[in-house]
Amino acid sequence: MHGTVNGERMLTSKILRRTLLFLAVVPASCVGQSALVKGTYDASCESYTFRLPAPRAATPETELRLLLRWRGGLYPPAFEAAGWIDVQAKRCSSRKSDRCEEATKGQIRFEQIGKRITGDFHVEFANEHEEGKFKVKYHHTGPRMICE
Repeated sequence: MHGTVNGERMLTSKILRRTLLFLAVVPASCVGQSALVKGTYDASCESYTFRLPAPRAATPETELRLLLRWRGGLYPPAFEAAGWIDVQAKRCSSRKSDRCEEATKGQIRFEQIGKRITGDFHVEFANEHEEGKFKVKYHHTGPRMICE
């Protein structure tokens, strides 16, 4: 009689441990895919370039470059209400490299535009995709731009 009770307790304990382990692992993997990616953006007269660390990259130097073509001033209010906007996207091996893989599709959606810009991104490559939330701050290199 005691053997059956102890066996049931051990089985229940084993099931409980496996369930708790499963519950601990699943949310962690979901959070990892939608974690906030921090990067920078730069504006030119005709576009914005967003530079984000590639979330699934093998090396930390790999970045996503999202080019949003826009001519019409800084921070148009329509960006926040526009929904998903198509962008030219590529994944580059480092900030200073021109060795890049072109994406088959790139999209960006803005949540808030101000001192920092936040939103979501979705980029598809031949056999994989990158997606998540981003927060970028302005960073311009080179001479001051003058647009006419």
